[in-house]
Amino acid sequence: MSYDNPTSVTYKLENVTISTAAVLMHLVGPTKKQGRVVDIGFVTTTATTGAATELRVGTIADPDAYATISIPVQAINTVTTDATILTTGHNLIPVSSYFQIASDGGCTAGAGTVIVTVDWF
Repeated sequence: MSYDNPTSVTYKLENVTISTAAVLMHLVGPTKKQGRVVDIGFVTTTATTGAATELRVGTIADPDAYATISIPVQAINTVTTDATILTTGHNLIPVSSYFQIASDGGCTAGAGTVIVTVDWF
């Protein structure tokens, strides 16, 4: 295991609706590697309205175990990059484990591209 030379993988979900509480993507980490979320971004392609929406990276039991990002009410073609990345020891994605990217559905309308980067080591 090498923290110094991780394999970075970027997961990109295009044209996802964030106005419904739902899992946007189910993932399983690479065999024999644990991971850490290092970045989340969101590019708005359909304006968000009504309220902020939170995107979460976590597990079924703990949906925001690894990271969150709040998507405010915003216009089309805007970018959100102020994610909260948990950096304590417990936030490592365990070896070969399931994790998910989900929306809490807080806004009444909104869609865009979700970009999540995980370092695997």
